[in-house]
Amino acid sequence: MKLQTLLKDSSEIDEKLEFMKEWEELTYRLDSQVLGDCYLFVLEIPDEDFDKSLDIFASREEAMGAFLSVATESGWELVPETYTIYHAQFEDGKLIAGLKTEEGIQRYEQTTLENMISNMAKFPRIVVFSYDVITYIKDIYPDVDYKVYVLSRELSRVGKPIPSIEGMSIEEVIELIEKLLKDESLPPISKPVMEC
Repeated sequence: MKLQTLLKDSSEIDEKLEFMKEWEELTYRLDSQVLGDCYLFVLEIPDEDFDKSLDIFASREEAMGAFLSVATESGWELVPETYTIYHAQFEDGKLIAGLKTEEGIQRYEQTTLENMISNMAKFPRIVVFSYDVITYIKDIYPDVDYKVYVLSRELSRVGKPIPSIEGMSIEEVIELIEKLLKDESLPPISKPVMEC
């Protein structure tokens, strides 16, 4: 399991690791790097270490889930290894959403948004062009804020121009997002959503 957190000052890491005292049976490796004006810390725990908790938990997965819950409350998040791309817009007066996964781009109407949310929830990171599309799903998927990578915001932060998507189809916007994500000056999609 790999977790990450962003800190303004590297001296804050001891406080962020305080929760590990309750999990002393686990071994871990801690790496850090500078990311913008912050320090990115990555905590890596071998999955098999969670087997040491089988006297308390019914399975490794249950132990990992409990650990992740405590870690999340302490300001850590899973390092996302996969992502999906989401975009939504009105077409002929109807809200239409698109979700890009390994299977390609699926289109959803307002009546099938819950199916899309079920698909979306499987991914640790959701990439959008701009935050405004999140407003269409936030009521039924409030946790989306903890997973979203907003491409226009990241482009702006590195001083890149933000292209217009006006008049583009959902598929064209998703293809543009994929193309823009290849820009190596952007922070990685796996960077923590939280600010330092």
